[in-house]
Amino acid sequence: MFIIDLIVLFIGLIGLLYFYKKNEPDNINDSLLYKLYLFIFVFLSIFITSTVSYLMAKETINYEIIMEYSVNNAMLAIIAYATYDNLIYHGFYKDYSPTQQMFMLIYLIILFIAVVKMVQLFIDPNLIQCSNVS
Repeated sequence: MFIIDLIVLFIGLIGLLYFYKKNEPDNINDSLLYKLYLFIFVFLSIFITSTVSYLMAKETINYEIIMEYSVNNAMLAIIAYATYDNLIYHGFYKDYSPTQQMFMLIYLIILFIAVVKMVQLFIDPNLIQCSNVS
């Protein structure tokens, strides 16, 4: 389920950021609005894929776990965007094309989510949400 979430998120972020890069935020209000869009998009994509995974596994849907999982991943996406924004501000990606910068942001978001999930699984292996999904 986790891999499917990341694949759907990756494909969706490509579309979202493609349109975003055409309209680079000029001021802080645009940046905050974009963070809100990013939060809503990640939340909804994880929520929908998690719900579908539960339905496919024929398990009872635990919306409390799905909501917590979705909000955590959406917050991680915002943290990854803030990290990316700081790197841009300090000139780390100045030699990169806009497309390469877009993919670096996508990789940072996916990396943050994957690393936190791996750390959680190292601490408590019982956190796997759908045990019947292989």
